[in-house]
Formats: sequence, C-alpha cells, structure tokens
Amino acid sequence: MNDAFLSDPRIVAALEPDVLTFLRQNPPPADADADTQIGHWMGVTATVLTKVTELSQELAQSRQRVRELEADA
Repeated sequence: MNDAFLSDPRIVAALEPDVLTFLRQNPPPADADADTQIGHWMGVTATVLTKVTELSQELAQSRQRVRELEADA
C-alpha cells in the first residue's frame, strides 16, 4: 500500500523530493496492520509538523535579527 501511494504521480508531484525520500525511508513495519500503519503515519506527520514549526520560528528570529542589523548599519 505505501509503495503504491508514494509512487502515485499526483503524490510525487505534490511533494518535494526530500520529503518523498524521507517518507520512503521511514515506512511502517512491513507486517503492520492498517491501524498500526495509520498510527505510524500520524506520528511521522506530527514529527514533521513540529519540525516545520521550529524551523519557521528560527526563520522568523533570523529575519528579525537581519532587520535589526540593517537598522544599525
């Protein structure tokens, strides 16, 4: 199921190559039942969203610092 989903042209077109590679490298266990697979992907999604939030905050702080430095120049 995961291979078919991650090979679907619509999915491939919608995801950045790095994200697609990450998802392909971090599948649920091969013998996992549907509930375990769903739980796995929910966990992966939560992890990615947490990282995106952290990086967005870092970017905002960096932009603020650049504005401060530009104002001092």
